[in-house]
Amino acid sequence: MKFYLTHIVFIILVASNMVAQKNTRTTYQAGQKINLQFKATNKQAQPLYIHSSYGNTLLIPQIQKDIVTYHIPDFISKKSGWIHWSFPENTENNKGSFYISPLENVANIETYLGPPSLLAGTQDYAMLVTIPLDRLDNPLPKGTPITIHQGYVNEQTKNTLIFDGMTAHHLIYTQPKSGRMFISATCKNKNTKEHSLEITPNQPTDFKLFYKTNHHFADGNQIVTFTTSVLKDVYNNIVVDGTLVNFKMETNTGQTHQTYGSTIHGIASAKIIHPDFEQQWKVTAFVNEMAKSKPIDIQFKEAISEYRVEYHPENKTLFIGDFKSYMHQFAPDGLEIFIQIFKNHQFIKQLRTQTENGGSKVYLGNYLSPEHTYTLKINAANQHKEINIP
Repeated sequence: MKFYLTHIVFIILVASNMVAQKNTRTTYQAGQKINLQFKATNKQAQPLYIHSSYGNTLLIPQIQKDIVTYHIPDFISKKSGWIHWSFPENTENNKGSFYISPLENVANIETYLGPPSLLAGTQDYAMLVTIPLDRLDNPLPKGTPITIHQGYVNEQTKNTLIFDGMTAHHLIYTQPKSGRMFISATCKNKNTKEHSLEITPNQPTDFKLFYKTNHHFADGNQIVTFTTSVLKDVYNNIVVDGTLVNFKMETNTGQTHQTYGSTIHGIASAKIIHPDFEQQWKVTAFVNEMAKSKPIDIQFKEAISEYRVEYHPENKTLFIGDFKSYMHQFAPDGLEIFIQIFKNHQFIKQLRTQTENGGSKVYLGNYLSPEHTYTLKINAANQHKEINIP
């Protein structure tokens, strides 16, 4: 309902003071021209203080004959809320107030939705905040109804909120099934754009671990492939792609190895090379602080059991090999060999080399001198050899 009221307050000027007659509150509508007029007995009218949501404003009057007029600026009259006025030489009757109400029609509905995603289940929720505004950007009157529409899978629901004059908010709870929820709001036939809320799978539960390899010989060459079962949450939702799974291997020799894989359609896989000597692995896969698999055991059999070591003093070269694998074939290139050099039973140097074409040649001229005796300790494929050089 629109009010078009003009309020005139008569003030009798006594010397330089004005005494207002008894005043009743007046309601204006946002955007309406507002002039406060007073009847004067002389030409010495006072300025008028205006207090609004913008702060304090001092208005200079316009005097025409015995009428004093104060024009409320547009930037104040366009905004809804209470306006309080008073004169500098204030007495009890020299002040007043009036209310500016918003327009009735909706020009825009501001909406805010957050957070943008929820975990599947029953505990998580988001909040939708709506603010219906008139064409002057004022919130609509208190008590204005707002309808919230929700669409999820094949189900649609509606909820009616009552605007409190500043905001209206609605809690949107998550669902057990992952997916996308759509939300919009309607107020007096004005609609908002469509908002979406992503419901993502919850934390994964424990899963199974599998492995595959071409053989179980510790040849340092073949690949072990680990694969998980489909990772799901407690509501049977497949976890999001990219969930990181850690594969941890503990050996019977006290070593620990790790590799990683990310899920695609709920399944994670990772690869690691065979050890180069006989070992037993205990393998566990886990998602940090969320879920894990039961451990599995892998036994790698000895592939290389024997090799020879020869030192050639004429060219100070150490030959190590041939390394033959489980079918008497040359061991793959890259098998690590460690050589420790002791001078007069004191350790002086460790060398590291790799096999090529089934063996390795190492020049030792930089480490040996004729006046000392040396001991060489060789370790390859966890097989240890020792020779003395006089």
